Amino acid sequence: MANVIVKDLNDEDYDLLNNLGFPSNRKEGIVEVTPNRPDMLSNLGIHRTLYTYRNRKTPSIYYSSELSIKFIVNNVKIRPYIELGIAYLKKPLDIEDVIQFQEKLHDTYGRKRKKIAIGLHDFSKIVPPIEYKEVYQEKFIPLDSNREMNIDEILASDKGKQYGNLVSSPYPMLYDSLGVISFPPIINSERTRLKDDTNTILIDVTGINKYYVQETMRLLLCYMIDAGAYRVESTVSLDYKKIEAPIEKIRNLIGIEEDYATLLSMSGIDYNGIQAVIPPYRIDSMDWTDVAEEIAINYGYNNIARESIKIYQDTIIKEDKYRDIMNRLGFNEVYSSFLVNANDASQYMKVERLMNALSEDSNAIRSSLEYSLLKIAYKNRTAPLPYKIYEIGRVYDNYEYDQLGFLIMDNEIKVEDYLGIIKAIADELGVQAIVNHNKDIPMFNSSTVFYGNIGQIEYYIGAVAYDILKKMKLDKPIVIGIFKNIEIK
Repeated sequence: MANVIVKDLNDEDYDLLNNLGFPSNRKEGIVEVTPNRPDMLSNLGIHRTLYTYRNRKTPSIYYSSELSIKFIVNNVKIRPYIELGIAYLKKPLDIEDVIQFQEKLHDTYGRKRKKIAIGLHDFSKIVPPIEYKEVYQEKFIPLDSNREMNIDEILASDKGKQYGNLVSSPYPMLYDSLGVISFPPIINSERTRLKDDTNTILIDVTGINKYYVQETMRLLLCYMIDAGAYRVESTVSLDYKKIEAPIEKIRNLIGIEEDYATLLSMSGIDYNGIQAVIPPYRIDSMDWTDVAEEIAINYGYNNIARESIKIYQDTIIKEDKYRDIMNRLGFNEVYSSFLVNANDASQYMKVERLMNALSEDSNAIRSSLEYSLLKIAYKNRTAPLPYKIYEIGRVYDNYEYDQLGFLIMDNEIKVEDYLGIIKAIADELGVQAIVNHNKDIPMFNSSTVFYGNIGQIEYYIGAVAYDILKKMKLDKPIVIGIFKNIEIK
């Protein structure tokens, strides 16, 4: 996450942020905070966290009405998803802070505007209806310009050079009755520029992934409410997320015997021992482990009793050739459970259900590593690219054995990027690789699949199908390779 400039912090605030795991630094009278959550990428977001911790409740109740203006969405292929919102404010915004929030979201959560782009406009300058459509040619006065420019001129400008690679003809454009409002993800119209006295704001969020577009809109609507909006309208609702988080699972994970409801109230989370109710701006909270982490943070990691880790090691350290190969190829090793949730995992692979499982989350044995690797990729979807991981783990497919699985996530992945791994393993083992192409394998795009043998090791490798990535809320190309029946000494 990026550093955030924060105003009006006293010594107590400064110390509390550091204790909560948000590194803060003072330099020449300026405080910079490094949060690890999208909702804290603003001065307002930092102060909301401090207020909630101390008062054990959020500063506002978050609710959005349905959009009251006519909004037309046409088939826009290049950036197909868009959400609109309107914030009616009691007083003008801190323009400097809201622009900081917008740009920090662009650079981090939005992947430099590729995933999502945000437009903020003075709604008093807009005449509905609003329409989102494709165009081949257009002219308007872009932000910070004093003359009308066509699309080619805009693409040749500084902003166009920076973000023009994200679009192509026909171009996405947002209109009202008077003309262009925005050319996403590049630039807004000068006509709708935010000013110091603006008190009604139109928000547009466009992008290539519907989930991230909607979550970004929720972040911005909650920001507006905490900034003093007496009403917000939107195409998305501000639903409080409900997460099943049984107290026994949390206690087994973190080992803290405290009042969990009180600790979670410091994060604005309601908890009854079974279910946690999460504010809509906490888009980072996905499952019960996130709830457990919030408890540990508010309790204080320094207050958790430390236990000595017992490490047993043979007197002779043995080399592992597979780990050595993968490490030298730039992969990081990960670990996941042999047990999976049958209902979730069975959508992607064959599973063997357990007769007397201790929990629903661990009630089946996986038959391969693909699903486990994709879950880890989802958890780390904001990590720097290329993202390269591997796992050596047990699976059960009629019998129990070890698999080596690897995953590459990047903006673009070439065939040679992953075929080289087959060659590297074959060379290391001193055997020839047999390579075949095109095969139907669950979870993969069959035209990208290569398969065969490296000595006695059967393997397959290919790109994960788009519908699987979409279902698992992953928006980057992913390649996975599986090597069966490897021998781990």
